[in-house]
Amino acid sequence: MGSKTIWAITGSLFMMVALIGIPVMAPAVSADEELIKILDITPVISGELTAEMVPSVFHGKGCIDRMEGMEIVVGDRLMKLSNEVVFHTKKGKVVTRNQFHVGDFAGYLKNKKGDILEIYKLE
Repeated sequence: MGSKTIWAITGSLFMMVALIGIPVMAPAVSADEELIKILDITPVISGELTAEMVPSVFHGKGCIDRMEGMEIVVGDRLMKLSNEVVFHTKKGKVVTRNQFHVGDFAGYLKNKKGDILEIYKLE
């Protein structure tokens, strides 16, 4: 090896040792500095949904013509209810299936399989 190569290797080793020896300094926070305030977030309690949480667009709307088992006819269209179907009032409150009747006007959202996942009583 030539003298330039030896000096290059020696210089590189010296720099690595020097950098390893430098302690990492974290910025110190003084007691006088103003603390950053964290945004206060209040969770929505289940069953207390607001009107903003009702969808403005549905996969479909219509009068309920029939409800039997896991099937429903809305606007002359026979569809399956998902096993996870959720029933809502027009304000978004979660209710039981018993609150929906033939003749009610409803809007619904489907899952990827085409089953009704959420249904809203609109009138």
